[in-house]
Amino acid sequence: MIAAAEHPHLKHRPTPDEWQHWLQRGLAYGAALLLGAGLIFFLAYNWDALHRFAKFALAAFALLGCAGFATTAPGPDTTQWRAALFGAAVVSGALLALIGQSYQTGADMWMLFALWCVLITPFALLSRASASWLLWLLVFNLAVLRALSQSVPWPIIGMPSDVTALLMLSLANAAVLAVFERAPDGGHGGHGARAWLLLRPGRILPRVAALGALLPLGIGAITGLWDNDYQVLIAVYLLATALSLTGYLVWRRDLVLVALNAYGLLAFATFALLRALPGNSFVGHNLTALFVVLASAGVGFWLRTLHCGPAAPAQPVRPRHARPQEPVQLAHPEPDALHPARPEPVEGHSPSPTQPWWLMLLQSLAAWVASLLILGSFLLPLAFAGDSPLFRGIAGAVLCIAAIALFRRQAMFTDQMALAFSLAGQALLSIALADASPRASLSGQAWAIGASLIALGMMLAPANRAHRIICALIALVSAGLFIGNQPALPLACVLLTALACGLWLYRDAWMNGSAQRAHLLSALAVAATLLALAAPAILSLLEEHYWVRRVLLAGPDRELIWHTGLYPLGVALVLAWSGRYLLPEMLGPEHRHRLLLTFLGVLLLIALQAAPGLLVSTGLMLLCLRAAHRALAGIALLAVLSYLGLHYYQLHATLLHKSVLLAAGGVLLLALRSLIARPTGGPTTRTPATP
Repeated sequence: MIAAAEHPHLKHRPTPDEWQHWLQRGLAYGAALLLGAGLIFFLAYNWDALHRFAKFALAAFALLGCAGFATTAPGPDTTQWRAALFGAAVVSGALLALIGQSYQTGADMWMLFALWCVLITPFALLSRASASWLLWLLVFNLAVLRALSQSVPWPIIGMPSDVTALLMLSLANAAVLAVFERAPDGGHGGHGARAWLLLRPGRILPRVAALGALLPLGIGAITGLWDNDYQVLIAVYLLATALSLTGYLVWRRDLVLVALNAYGLLAFATFALLRALPGNSFVGHNLTALFVVLASAGVGFWLRTLHCGPAAPAQPVRPRHARPQEPVQLAHPEPDALHPARPEPVEGHSPSPTQPWWLMLLQSLAAWVASLLILGSFLLPLAFAGDSPLFRGIAGAVLCIAAIALFRRQAMFTDQMALAFSLAGQALLSIALADASPRASLSGQAWAIGASLIALGMMLAPANRAHRIICALIALVSAGLFIGNQPALPLACVLLTALACGLWLYRDAWMNGSAQRAHLLSALAVAATLLALAAPAILSLLEEHYWVRRVLLAGPDRELIWHTGLYPLGVALVLAWSGRYLLPEMLGPEHRHRLLLTFLGVLLLIALQAAPGLLVSTGLMLLCLRAAHRALAGIALLAVLSYLGLHYYQLHATLLHKSVLLAAGGVLLLALRSLIARPTGGPTTRTPATP
């Protein structure tokens, strides 16, 4: 799944053979993760009725079981081998935690993480899997963070609090980066210089390590603008960024890391400009906002040029209302379906210089910062002009009209400026509506409904894709705030999940309709998916924390009964409905175990109903893979891992109950994996159109 999520050229709907390849990997790793998490939850429950020797026997049996399952694999390069060793790496951490729990050794937490990192290393070397190395890198950073921040009382991890700690954390990650970047890729066959580390070299590990090396330096450099003790990190950060940019432009081309370095420099320059200009001034805020827009547009244009390649022919400007280009239909992929070759251009059509998702995300963040600066600069003079809703409404309307006019020019700079104007204008209009409310108790609801309607109106204007997605997000979030702390909120989240699933299932239908509708529904699908992924965490916070309900939601304080029935049951029904259409595509129409697989899938939904975040993120990940949207599939995969950790801290069930359900889910995943296995290599046909 990690390899599928990171590959940029998968543009067709997966075939049954590709589905089976992904499911074999995903189910194996998912089972290892759920079984390992179940064991950790069980040991953390610290059941007094169970003797500690019995607990040690259980942990040792699990570790030996993973090792035994690996030895039964057909070969060292198979999914079963790598997933079993990944499970052994997870279980080894549970065994170490049990030792510390039983004997109270007095060792610091960083020693536990360091020892766990040492134990993971042989499993990662044997498996040569990205998942095992990502776990190793996570535990390694936790150990370093805890070792460097002993004086900071954080519950899980600490934050380095001085220059030396930030430098050490950066150097530690730079050393890991150097190991993974020390030689060219060994190729997908595993016979190159890095075959002893990774079977299929990818870019996820170097990018995560590079982020871990540069982020502490960037934080320290920005702090150094105000604190003299950190000023040495300014020079270190600028030097490290220059070396990184040179290396990833000349030695090994990686535009994602180039973009992170470039926008990191932009963030540092923005803070430096704020530090140099007079604070709380109209001119200072607007100059800084203009710098952010100009610099982000320039960097974006440069990165887009690098992404398209110097040999790409010039493209005619496509009108905003033109139909979105259909995904390129690839020929049958190579035997390794996770690494298909780049498609050849279709005769008569030159490659489209589309903007990559990571560049759109970074430019949207820059525009958001610029909109905050513009908003702050307008609020001060408006306060002197009378601070009335009328003045704010006029200023907001002017900014929105200017944004629409700028979007029509269809240039990189004007698009960035228009996006910043649009966000600031929508905020001013929403504040004006809230202030104009006749009763203070209704101001929050007036702001929410106003923001939703304004965002929907701006979404209809001709603009770029980032603007449409942001407007859709604002409209949906505002609708949720309008509902407030009511029993209807969990139902609204269920409907949001159904909306995301339905839009992806019927994607072919609306893509073949009018161009304007396709643009709008595409943005709505992305926004609904992102919010559906966040909905379980938001509902959990609202249920368990009173202050969150009082800060975010208006209305009387009510208990949200979502974990006892409504929300988990609703999303389970939505996912079951989606699986009715996904199952024939994933398995093929003639699979002999479809009825049994359906039954096991229903059991899995029941077993994991207490963890709706896992269900929602997994279902949306499959739907995004079906739609060839790799960026959202990767975000959904991160959500799966995040919700597994969040499930540990949720209070609606005991750890013992959670451990049993997670273990049952892991067993069901193994059963599903064994049933979907079938011979591959037959004729590959494209999946029929969506329902």
